[in-house]
Amino acid sequence: MLSNDFRNRFVKDKKKRYLKRVLLSGETVHNYWHSTIFVDAMCRYKDDPELNFLIATRRGFPKYVTNFANAFGVSVVDHDRPIVVEEILTSTSALGLSRRLRDWTCIRDHFATEGVEQDSILFILRRTGKSDRDIPKSIHDKLVKATSVAIPSLKTVTFDGSETFDETIEKFQRAKIVVGPHGAGMVNLVFSKEGTQVIEYSTPTILRPWEFFCVATIGMEWWPVMLSSFRAESEILRSVAIIKEAAIRI
Repeated sequence: MLSNDFRNRFVKDKKKRYLKRVLLSGETVHNYWHSTIFVDAMCRYKDDPELNFLIATRRGFPKYVTNFANAFGVSVVDHDRPIVVEEILTSTSALGLSRRLRDWTCIRDHFATEGVEQDSILFILRRTGKSDRDIPKSIHDKLVKATSVAIPSLKTVTFDGSETFDETIEKFQRAKIVVGPHGAGMVNLVFSKEGTQVIEYSTPTILRPWEFFCVATIGMEWWPVMLSSFRAESEILRSVAIIKEAAIRI
């Protein structure tokens, strides 16, 4: 509720939105990865009934922010008109090491479900169309098939980003092992259980171990696999041995 002093001084123009408290994203929320600091802030402050959340974005209102906001039961404010706020908070800045030192504990605990059985190896298929970031589907399919033969006790499942929010949660909760190239799809590990094994492919030009710092906060083991490129089929297929070793650790 707005204070009387604030209301008397500022609440005059009905074309503006007046709010008691707002938490502003500390970085531009323009993709899934860059939203995680803000999503974490929503999780940590979700029980504050007077707090609204405001994002800085380049591409309109991201659907994934809406999904998390609905899950947390919080209000995210749109930029449909000028906003006047009595008190402003900000989530952690993206400067320096804060980009890497993200703690996913609150988000993981919010979505944790004890009754879900972990019975699969989940492969992330990026489909951005960027040859320097995506493993081609033909190689992806060979990797899935080779893993299925090597580890018949676990189902092999593919995640390609077309899933609904609920389907995404279920796939990552059921996975004992998550395999995929470096990218925002790995953010969905926030839904996975403690002890999940994470095999992440990188290349010399995509050497960004952010996922290592994040999954370590929620009790997962990270297996980095360095490739000469994401089209190096023989290197990728040899990683089945690493996936098999990760399965033994479970």
